[in-house]
Amino acid sequence: MLFDPGVIRFWEGRWQPRYVEPMRCLYETELVYVSYGEYVLQYGSDSCRVRAGDVFILPPGMWHESRCGRRGDVVRHCVHFEWMPAEVSRYGKPYEVFVGQNFDKTRMCRVPDGIAQRLPLFSHVNPGDSLYGIIEMLLQNLRQGNSAGERLLWPVVSILLDPPEKNERTAPRHRRNTEQAAVVVRDYIDLHYREAHGYDTYVKLTGMSASSLCQAFRHVYGQTPSAYLSDVRLSQAYRLLSDNPGMPVCRAARAVGITDPNYFARIFKRRFGTPPSTIGGQAYSS
Repeated sequence: MLFDPGVIRFWEGRWQPRYVEPMRCLYETELVYVSYGEYVLQYGSDSCRVRAGDVFILPPGMWHESRCGRRGDVVRHCVHFEWMPAEVSRYGKPYEVFVGQNFDKTRMCRVPDGIAQRLPLFSHVNPGDSLYGIIEMLLQNLRQGNSAGERLLWPVVSILLDPPEKNERTAPRHRRNTEQAAVVVRDYIDLHYREAHGYDTYVKLTGMSASSLCQAFRHVYGQTPSAYLSDVRLSQAYRLLSDNPGMPVCRAARAVGITDPNYFARIFKRRFGTPPSTIGGQAYSS
């Protein structure tokens, strides 16, 4: 089964030494990534020491408490989400209760049965891991309020549920979610078309192989990611030249991530049937 989890709230911040987050219970599922420091997490009847690089998922309805040590700060990044956002909207509603308050189970976000039994779930990532890169992109996009942030949540969660190293011959669930992987790549291209990137980036973003990703993207959008990137760049360049008469063609090319002006002029004419200089640009100015 495929899911399209929706982000309800995103929080990140620093805890000071000796800080204690009181025992609480959430109505939502929480994904936590610790980028600095360590602390003790008590959850249910268990406890563990959480360190930098750890990432875990706590289910709704689980009482837990966090305690920092005497030395060193802790930096956490927390994403509250629901697995099937179409079922219920929790935006603006209370998301936690503390000891002494009533926890209303009827308001708890539902977790799919096949996943609920696997939570809480703990893992660890290191710089250079594919999951580390996806988490960094997830957090960056959530900070900026980009839609790609929400699209990246499922790849992160699905890798945690089915780590590739534990089953190398069976593709993780997120790799089978080809349509969502294509959407993630499209959103990334729309946001970063000015930058230099290619299949290495898309592979890290989705966890799919380059060939599988290309096939999935073509199935959804009728063209390869490279062709889509080229179309986005050319469309943006056309707009730049139209809105800015006299803009040098090479400057318009660089503005959309194409460094070779001759190549830019060639593919521009192939796409629009006319040289970029006729749209209002100066052919040989720099």
